[in-house]
Amino acid sequence: QTCSEFQKILSSSSSSPSSSTPVSPDPSPTPPSPSPSSALPPSSLFSWCNDTFVLFCIAFVKEVFILTDIAEIGECVDLVKQYCHELQKSGITMENQFSRSISSSMWRVVDSNLQEIVSNVKEQISVESWARFSYSLDDLRSSSRKVGGGGKIVEEDGGDGGALRLTGSVFSLTKQVVKLILTMKKSLGTSFSGSLRKDFEQRVCSIASWYATTIASKARGVEDDREKLLNIIGNVFYLSTSLLPFLLLHISNRSNGSAAKAADLHGKLRNFQRVECCLEIRQIYENMCKTFVEKQMKVLKECLAWSQVDYSRSSWDPKKAKPSERMQRSMAKTSSIGENLVEHISTEEAKKLLGAMLKNLFEQEMFSDEFWERFLPKGMPTGFGAGGIQQLTLDVRYLMTVTEGLEEPALKEVLEKGLQKAVKGYCATFDEDPRRLREGEEERE
Repeated sequence: QTCSEFQKILSSSSSSPSSSTPVSPDPSPTPPSPSPSSALPPSSLFSWCNDTFVLFCIAFVKEVFILTDIAEIGECVDLVKQYCHELQKSGITMENQFSRSISSSMWRVVDSNLQEIVSNVKEQISVESWARFSYSLDDLRSSSRKVGGGGKIVEEDGGDGGALRLTGSVFSLTKQVVKLILTMKKSLGTSFSGSLRKDFEQRVCSIASWYATTIASKARGVEDDREKLLNIIGNVFYLSTSLLPFLLLHISNRSNGSAAKAADLHGKLRNFQRVECCLEIRQIYENMCKTFVEKQMKVLKECLAWSQVDYSRSSWDPKKAKPSERMQRSMAKTSSIGENLVEHISTEEAKKLLGAMLKNLFEQEMFSDEFWERFLPKGMPTGFGAGGIQQLTLDVRYLMTVTEGLEEPALKEVLEKGLQKAVKGYCATFDEDPRRLREGEEERE
């Protein structure tokens, strides 16, 4: 009604008839309301418009912000902004003033909604089985479309379809925060910038940090369950590399909403992965990975038990030779761990973890006193047999070959260093030519 009254006044005060038709939100006749004379000068007219709009904003806050659902509040805000746009056509700008007038009330509701999100997720964590489920991205899109005007926040995954493999609590967090961001952007419009946007970023970061810290503490109780531990690690990895950077990207309004520009999107995400909060969560992820590596190191060490491999035999038939059984078993176990890792984190991260784990394992095994005490009674490896040194060479070459894809240079260096120590010691003790040990190299390869 205020909008309709404004337009009537403008039409009657204009020097030429207005071509626009007054818009009323209600088809019923507008009830009489006090209005200034059409003869008022423009300055008085706009002063009256402003005073009347201030009264409207006060009434709006009192009536609308008794609601607690931010989506419902957003619908009311959006309706007012539609009429503000109509006034804009007549030269009266009210939208920014309206956004400023509701901002403090909006933040109270936002904080209330954030607390509700925390409560919901906290409750879900308390009953979390840490099993992963496949969640369709359509679940996120449908939630986003209920807000309206912002579905592209989940369209930039690279196209239609797709699924997220996550535990229940992190998907719940994702869905609720996505909905809140879209509603905030829609409700505050152009006012969602500057300090307001920065404050909201900090609130979202705080929730993400809280979630990462909380589930990291839960991981301590499932350290002996590899699958559950990896599921929790996967949640934190997803949070630091995908979800939080993606949310910050949209809060910042730097997303162009085009799924076709995937390379540009990934470049922007990499930038947000370096913000302080993402780096803090990344540190939580790396600490959890250390725990995982320590557990798997014990498993692999028992499987490999390199010091128990017999290298004292004198004969060796290159045509019948094969890597030691312990080498093969330990690499099969490593492969199984690697397959588990790539289901939860990126291939690049999995290779990095496996490479560091095997490098430490081989370093501990090949340079332990237990490994060399059989061969170094007086500082020289006299315990190696002619066939044993060949077998050791084959075993080391095998390990180098199967771990080559991990692209960890330090891993190869450790193996070569241990092999050189054995070969040089053996040749010096028995006055052998190192080149003779290369007989059968083709068969070994």
